[in-house]
Amino acid sequence: MLLRVSKFLLAAATVGLLANCTSDDTVATTNEFSSLPEVTGPVSQNASSSFSSALTAVTGVRLSTVDSTVFTAGKSVQMCENVNLLKEVLREASNPDNILCYMGKMKSTGVLPGTLNIADGAEHYIKLINLPGGGGGNTTPNIKFQIVKTAGAISSFKMWSCFAGTSGSPVQSEYISQAFSGTTATVTSKYTGSENTQSFGSSLTATGTFDGGWTTKNISGNRYWSDSGTSSSNSTTINMDQFADQLKMQIAQGGTYGTQTMSNRFYAEMQLLGTTVNTIAIGDGSAKAVMSWDDSGDGNGAFTNSATVSWNGDTRLNLGTASDGPFYATANAGTVPSAASPTPVTFSGAEAWDCSLPGGQTWVEADFDDGGTAIVTGMSECDDKGLSNSNWVNCPYF
Repeated sequence: MLLRVSKFLLAAATVGLLANCTSDDTVATTNEFSSLPEVTGPVSQNASSSFSSALTAVTGVRLSTVDSTVFTAGKSVQMCENVNLLKEVLREASNPDNILCYMGKMKSTGVLPGTLNIADGAEHYIKLINLPGGGGGNTTPNIKFQIVKTAGAISSFKMWSCFAGTSGSPVQSEYISQAFSGTTATVTSKYTGSENTQSFGSSLTATGTFDGGWTTKNISGNRYWSDSGTSSSNSTTINMDQFADQLKMQIAQGGTYGTQTMSNRFYAEMQLLGTTVNTIAIGDGSAKAVMSWDDSGDGNGAFTNSATVSWNGDTRLNLGTASDGPFYATANAGTVPSAASPTPVTFSGAEAWDCSLPGGQTWVEADFDDGGTAIVTGMSECDDKGLSNSNWVNCPYF
């Protein structure tokens, strides 16, 4: 569905281990991209209040393998929806990670010419040629990127992508920025576009303390999607603090799907198991919820819920007495966000690029044929690290 760089380089959502952001000149001539932090990398700091002695979940619900059989009738609807929402948030947040992984493979396999000094602080203008699977649609994709180093360490990475439009008239579809100031890292990712009857966009920012790895991290932003062909639309807002052992998440999602209407708003605190996105699982948790769901075409009636509930992460059952949950008190005291509404994504100021080549500059052709089978294998390795399972779980409302 998403018309963006990662789709045309290879359709997937990828995530991997967080790498150190410092680098030397040897790395700069080979695979500088691998030295940048990944938005979805693990966090080393535990939450300020540890409930380790009260938590019972051992396996929880793993995001990368969850399917429709995990939440059967009687299981926690609130936990189920938080699994769905967290999975979508991390898939969105992984977009910059995808790009860095793909760009690194392009450099190491020769798709990006070996003579190109990618970390010289200059803006580089690239045309992507012979994309796998014929990606690029009606136009040759253009990208621009810049890596700035200060005292031998990367202090800024920016990338602009143009995949939309027609031949000769590409249109900007994406902007990514990573900036470092001392131990503070800020990563911004924006994309917008359309495909057939669908339009979509996302704007997410990750910020936190980074010193060879995330010590603290917050992810915030919004996402929207609509399909005029089916009269469906959906929007999401997110504000999430990630720790090594817990998640604290304010999230709102609402929309229509044919005859269905839904709105889910949560303040949730949950046990976090695993480190990489491929191993992350939700364990025990509590959520202050305002939920509604109705399908006028199925005869099942409507579902509503406004309460604070707690669940067991292994059994996926709500606790009979919600206040027995280790996160109940803080979740119940939390603030449920307002209803989500579509927020169009725009590129302004330094985020914007008209996809053209400035005077005095030259295009560099990144020809995927030059990468042979190595580039395909390399991109597959990127894919294998991420949330390749895109299943949306049907939660047991009835």
